[in-house]
Amino acid sequence: VKSRASFFSHESSKRNFRITNCFKFAWGSATSAYQTEGAWNVHGKGESIWDNYSHRAPCWYMRNQTGDVACDSYHNFDDDLAIIKELGLTHYRFSLSWSRLFPDGKLTSGPLPDGVRYYNDVINKLIAANVEPMVTLFHWDLPQALQDEFGGFNSSKIILYYVDYADFCFSTFGDRIKYWITFNAPYEYCTQGHGSGTLAPVSNGTRVTLQDMDSITWISMTTHRLDKRKDQQNGWLVGEKTQLEYHLYTLFLCLQNITCALLNCLDLLQCFVLNAPLFMFIPLSSEKKQKQLGRDLMIQVHVTMIATNIYGTCCHYSPGEGVYYAAHSIIKSHAQAYHIYNNTYRESQKGQIGITLNSNWADPMTRTDLEHVEASQRNLAFATGWFADPIFGTGDYPDIMRYNVQNISEFFNITHDRLPKFTEAEKLLNKGTSDFFGLNHYTSHLVVPCSYYQNLDGPTYDSDQVWLISLMGISNNLTSTWLYQVPWGIRKLLIWIKRTYGDPVIYITENGISEHFSDGLDDDIRVNYYKNYINEVLKAIKEDDVNVKGYTAWSLMDNFEWAEGYSERFGLHWVNFTDPERTRIPKKSASYY
Repeated sequence: VKSRASFFSHESSKRNFRITNCFKFAWGSATSAYQTEGAWNVHGKGESIWDNYSHRAPCWYMRNQTGDVACDSYHNFDDDLAIIKELGLTHYRFSLSWSRLFPDGKLTSGPLPDGVRYYNDVINKLIAANVEPMVTLFHWDLPQALQDEFGGFNSSKIILYYVDYADFCFSTFGDRIKYWITFNAPYEYCTQGHGSGTLAPVSNGTRVTLQDMDSITWISMTTHRLDKRKDQQNGWLVGEKTQLEYHLYTLFLCLQNITCALLNCLDLLQCFVLNAPLFMFIPLSSEKKQKQLGRDLMIQVHVTMIATNIYGTCCHYSPGEGVYYAAHSIIKSHAQAYHIYNNTYRESQKGQIGITLNSNWADPMTRTDLEHVEASQRNLAFATGWFADPIFGTGDYPDIMRYNVQNISEFFNITHDRLPKFTEAEKLLNKGTSDFFGLNHYTSHLVVPCSYYQNLDGPTYDSDQVWLISLMGISNNLTSTWLYQVPWGIRKLLIWIKRTYGDPVIYITENGISEHFSDGLDDDIRVNYYKNYINEVLKAIKEDDVNVKGYTAWSLMDNFEWAEGYSERFGLHWVNFTDPERTRIPKKSASYY
């Protein structure tokens, strides 16, 4: 309890300290193609992995919702431009849809004239409004054809097609673009798209069907939210208290939704079924499982063990290789795209090119415990250093990643390299391939050491890290299952990036907070979030001399929030998704921002 209080009240003496913004700074907001454009099959556009994922039914995980129309920005960009101008933004970050330009991802399939025309129109209108475009080449919506043909980023074959695509974008739009971002948040794309299977392309090395995974995950998410809400109201950690009403409710969910999934996944569950005690088939936590997951260390665990165990067996406990292969391809794709731009376009176009990495700050649960401190350092290495070390540092993965993955592979008698190796030449090509550090940051968490991999049937990306996260609520008003207001975390993270990677130029490319199922415009939670987080960024600039050059709010407007569909709203503007016009209405946070 003391650790929790310290975590959320850190630097409370400076909580009301404010610094005014009196220097040149890039103020922006952001969106992405799949989340806002809609027009998923208009004018020859090809299918993306998100089109494919969201159309496979039933999709309980996204509440049977898709990005087919989303905010309909493809037909209503003038409405977007109007609210951009009203906000007084200096920069606007958006992404290009690869499959809108090349339907099957290859140069031979395009370019599609209407796709080129649309993006030229967006870019030209922004510039005419004195708004600098900041363009992301890849924001998770890979052409489905490339995924089908060779597994997308799980194969090195993707590199050639990505570089061709990037080269085309540089040559076609680069005369007006001064800020390029090669990849958005590859950590999430790899760990959830190629690991847990909670994001497209659902490539996790298992044979579980999407329908079964959706049923299982929906139970886990629903019960978690119920527990979280109840626990926060009583001041408990998530999972700290359990009552009969929760068990009955979650048992009802299981009986209602999971029967078909169990039958279809039976071959995957044989080990689980044979070895698990009988009481794990009802929604009650067992002492063994609590200890295995670190419950004695006050770690968040779901009350419904049937959801977590079946989800883990079917989806999450993949061999722990696909995530690393996908990341390897992304890093090499990024490096080659950087060199194409640097050698061919930089001199004439005078732009910059970088990558955006998502990073949450990790504090040790107990700062005086060396093992806890080391666990928090491993968290940063596996989440941020995984991509930042090759690009901003040594050209290779962090040593602790190599050490842990190798040791845990040996524990499971795996002799091949699950974490691929760069050649010496590739390390040189990777190193220094970003003109700025794009940072997406949302929240912070506490970390404790936990060697639970010893209880698994095989290694996973998560178990390789030998730590677990404790997410603990700050207030009863926050409804996101993962996003908590810890403003000082962004300042600590900015200082860490400066010290670790040689004081790079930093652009905060995403920062924001969501509300679930909110139709209100008085989003005081978001106003408070921005007020405190921006203040911590300004402290880092003024007091810590961190080289932050810009801040980007996520998001310009409510949009399709991936696995959460339209239920989770991050926008400065409220969007009516039942109105064919997709009306944009400013929230209180838009006025504040």
